[in-house]
Amino acid sequence: MVNNFPCQDLAVTHDNQIYFTDPPHNSLGYVDRTGHTRRELLPTSLDSRLPMAFDSRPNGIRLSPDQSLLFVDAPDLKWVWSFQIQADGSLADGEPFYRLETSDESSVTGASGMAVDNQGYLYVATQLGIQVCDQPGRVLTIINSPAPGPLLGVAFGGPDLQDLYVVAGDKLYKRHLLRKGVLPWVPQKSPVPQL
Repeated sequence: MVNNFPCQDLAVTHDNQIYFTDPPHNSLGYVDRTGHTRRELLPTSLDSRLPMAFDSRPNGIRLSPDQSLLFVDAPDLKWVWSFQIQADGSLADGEPFYRLETSDESSVTGASGMAVDNQGYLYVATQLGIQVCDQPGRVLTIINSPAPGPLLGVAFGGPDLQDLYVVAGDKLYKRHLLRKGVLPWVPQKSPVPQL
């Protein structure tokens, strides 16, 4: 719970603002620096002006390295959505951006936790493993799951932020990478996307 709102996952900005997923209400929550909480509704199919809708319960949430964008995923969606963060903390221009891979039999990804590295790559825990997406939104590789069962979360850690941790079932696994994660309280300029 965040200020009496249900919370699945959260992202904290460098200036102590909090964004969190609120699955029961199909929304995102926002807590400003003073502690005031408000709900950001996700675009649904009830709004016919939208080309696509976020018709699922949000799960994972993460900031881009420069903290200008907010990424949101859901277990039943093939897409990770991207939102532009406005000066007042509100979200604008939400769009499905990262298209995740699924098995041939299902459109369910099982997307849950996410992490970002200092090159702007997004790591998404899914049923197929950890899907690594580049800045233009493509899945470049899938790191196999270390154990059977759903992946519940992924995060960078360790003394050099080069250890990728993943929760699979009731166990925590670690894999050392050449890339480095980012700390939320230290925004970084994102590199120019490579096509």
